[in-house]
Amino acid sequence: MKKVVKTKEIAKLISDFCHYCKSDTVCKLARIDIRYFTRKRVFTVFDLICFLMFRSHKTTNQELSSFFSKANRLKKCVSKQAIHQDLSKMNPVVFMNLFKKFREVFYSSKLVKTFKNYIILSEDGTFLEIPFSFPNIMNYGFCENQHVSNIHDVKKVMAKGAGIYDVINGIFLDFIIRPANYSGMPLAIQHLYRIKDTLKDKSVIFLADRYYGSI
Repeated sequence: MKKVVKTKEIAKLISDFCHYCKSDTVCKLARIDIRYFTRKRVFTVFDLICFLMFRSHKTTNQELSSFFSKANRLKKCVSKQAIHQDLSKMNPVVFMNLFKKFREVFYSSKLVKTFKNYIILSEDGTFLEIPFSFPNIMNYGFCENQHVSNIHDVKKVMAKGAGIYDVINGIFLDFIIRPANYSGMPLAIQHLYRIKDTLKDKSVIFLADRYYGSI
């Protein structure tokens, strides 16, 4: 019986979140320009969001084949060029909103597991290699060393990634990417401010490396 109840809760969680992802609110947030994503499309904003959330292959062509195959829509598979064009029109701010909505849906469900009634959160940062491009070099910067003296010497672009993670439930509550020289402390503060409304009535244990405790 417990497994049946849990399956129903998971199905409801996914259904509620997907319903929100298909909403006009998300569609508007996903646009860089109000003219984008307004016509009836084969590859919708919801498709694009799912495509990005479930990426697991090394190339875009592999991702497209896998995505449309699993959706049983191979005959309607779009091109790599079309995907890149859609991505250039998409506002990444929409994912901050989706993080917030998923937190709200999940922590209001019966699926939340705790340790002695405490939610266990963990915070940490790491360095990420992001796609090599001139805009990324300008936005995320580069470190000068014996091999890199100017922008023309840059071979790869690095960024600082930081996330806050629910250890027991296995989900990220928030994630931020900033320039590689960005301090992890302000990122942790931003995470805590963003999630405080969702967890304000719950007991939480916060785990992190040294120095983080001061926040």
